[in-house]
Amino acid sequence: MTELVAPSFSYGDVMLQLMLPMELPLQKNSFISRVMKRPSMIEIRELLTSDQDFHMLELAQEMVAESELNESVDIDEVLMSCIRIRADIERKGVNVFIAYDEGKPIGFILGVTSKAFHRKAIVAEMKLMYIKPVRRGSLTALLLLKAYERWAILNGATQLFTGTVNKQHAERTSKFFEQTGYARVGSLHVKEI
Repeated sequence: MTELVAPSFSYGDVMLQLMLPMELPLQKNSFISRVMKRPSMIEIRELLTSDQDFHMLELAQEMVAESELNESVDIDEVLMSCIRIRADIERKGVNVFIAYDEGKPIGFILGVTSKAFHRKAIVAEMKLMYIKPVRRGSLTALLLLKAYERWAILNGATQLFTGTVNKQHAERTSKFFEQTGYARVGSLHVKEI
């Protein structure tokens, strides 16, 4: 019998152990209950060190190569973005969490928060999320999403937004978000200029 290991993530200097089932409603035969039964040694860490900047660069390059969008990765921009995020001690406006398996980066999530334009509230948006193909279907996406959600809530968000721009996996990713409590609203359109 395989023993479940509770994944952990770091937030600042604090390492938090995620307690399974991570306050998620477990329903009979639900996606979440199936995924949560799988053994995991995945760690979720906040972007804190310069070594992680290069992990982000590697993951960003893989994400762009797979996305089928007409994009490229500017090494200097990725590294400077990581440095800016690491320099922001409060992390109220933007944050990155990286998933590791046996010390190797396997995915990341980048989220932002901002004041709502038309009401007194803070909203959060997941801007980017990528998981290496060999780790899809594991706990990785769920753990990254939970880290993003907890960070957003700690920073006052009352509404969370997310989506997908990967043409190849858009429907699968949308179903994942729906299975984790996000409603499908509207659509995303991209215009290359």
